[in-house]
Amino acid sequence: MDEEAIRPGEELLNDAYDAGQDDDYERARSLMAQFDATGPHDLDLLARRHVLAALLAERDDPATMRAELEAALGYAEEADDDWERGRIFVAQARDLARTGDVEGALALLRRADALYDLYEEPEYERCHVRINVVKILDNAGRSSEAIDTVREAVDLMGQAGDTDEQHSFAEDLARRLQKLKRHSEAIDAWQEAARLAQEIGNQPHRAYAITQMAFSEAALEQLDDALAHLFEGHRLFVEAKDQLGAGLAGGQLASFLLLHDKGTPEQVSALLSESAQRLREAGHEGGVAETEKLIDSVNEVLAHNPKAMA
Repeated sequence: MDEEAIRPGEELLNDAYDAGQDDDYERARSLMAQFDATGPHDLDLLARRHVLAALLAERDDPATMRAELEAALGYAEEADDDWERGRIFVAQARDLARTGDVEGALALLRRADALYDLYEEPEYERCHVRINVVKILDNAGRSSEAIDTVREAVDLMGQAGDTDEQHSFAEDLARRLQKLKRHSEAIDAWQEAARLAQEIGNQPHRAYAITQMAFSEAALEQLDDALAHLFEGHRLFVEAKDQLGAGLAGGQLASFLLLHDKGTPEQVSALLSESAQRLREAGHEGGVAETEKLIDSVNEVLAHNPKAMA
């Protein structure tokens, strides 16, 4: 089919997809109606049109969504369009998951991933598959099974050269490992998240990763490493002028010093007072209240036993 003839419809459909991604469903439907009034359309465009209609119906009209996906699949099969078939399988997988058929959903996502892998530079689509796998496993209460999938997402974004997205997935991986108490792996994951945060120039996130790494080190009784990283994380937050991060990190550092009998009373008091002030400036009243309670407790202990912590 003549490419010039189908271009107006293609541009309308692209704009409709963009509107849908921006949650402007009214505009997306309007553009789709304009697409329907134009022509000619090739099979690929018709498949895409029905996929968009399905996505717009996904939240409120499951029956229409399923019918649109079946129509899209028919056009994609006729056009031998594996890429569009992959998109259809992902949407059908989400639908199956909502009905409780988790294994059926995961099987469809595996089929979609295999189709995307036939193309050059499929990293974003294959990563999108993994995002859906993780959501399905999380919703099914099977988060522990999602670890390898998140690792794959980290690697895919690395292959794509998208360090921002790679960093986001690396943080997610580290949090998941830490929650599962797989602390040795969590430390490695936080180190990678900190490295990527530094690479993209995001010092608050680098500080956050280093601070979180300390909690896994403490869980493994690596107390010297944990203390060093708590100090480093607090310093980085302060240097970044992140009042909320510095306030929280200062409180965490002070709590660690208290719990493990480190530091001096003056050091702990100064950290807590500084943290309360930073949290107040950041508008975190809950953190201010908790920090002030800790200050009162420290002062009470010192009042009764001035040599405590000395």
